[in-house]
Amino acid sequence: MNAMRDYDILRNTLWRTISVSKTQRGYAVYETPDRFWRERLAEAVLRIVGVSLILVGYIQWFLPDTVLSGNPVLERMALSGLFMGTGITLYLFASRGFRKEVHFEVVARQISIGRLNTKDRCLISRQIPMDRIESLFVVRAGPDHPLATLNVRMKGFPRTYCVMRGAQSEIEELHRQLCRDIKLTLSIPEPSSSKPRIRPTMSPGRPVAVFRANRARLHRHRVLASAN
Repeated sequence: MNAMRDYDILRNTLWRTISVSKTQRGYAVYETPDRFWRERLAEAVLRIVGVSLILVGYIQWFLPDTVLSGNPVLERMALSGLFMGTGITLYLFASRGFRKEVHFEVVARQISIGRLNTKDRCLISRQIPMDRIESLFVVRAGPDHPLATLNVRMKGFPRTYCVMRGAQSEIEELHRQLCRDIKLTLSIPEPSSSKPRIRPTMSPGRPVAVFRANRARLHRHRVLASAN
């Protein structure tokens, strides 16, 4: 099966709220960053605050002891742990991302759901095998949610996962093409991973008979040497 074949979804150039790009394993669909300016601002602020708290936890070691009361070493260790722990937590929380991204992986026969941050780094949160997917369905836009969502439900699990958000027409088109690509991928027989069994053989060398003959010859030499 060719993972780099040309999909119809890649030839669609009318995407506005979502984008599609080709990958080595298939293709990736992600939300465009245009409508996420608030989230980008919040992520930048959290990153700055996190880095600042980490620096404060390091700089406070150089302050004079008169600033602190009690045991300076213990208080500095407590302040360092508090500032650095809070700073690292905020930085990691901001690095999680807020834009949806889904990878369609042909060879692995799975879809991977993740989030993109402002640095376009994707953090994969869930990998779902295609044969475990029970249904893909669209939740239409409404007064409470102006964007339509594409959701996936796994076999044996009542919980559903949001795969993508966007304009209703684009989400419906994405739903149609994803369903078709999943059915096509599952219809192709999976390459057999079983390897031919190899009968164990002796390592390269002289046959057993040669070793036995040499051992008998060596025994005769020892007997003659002891007799002399």
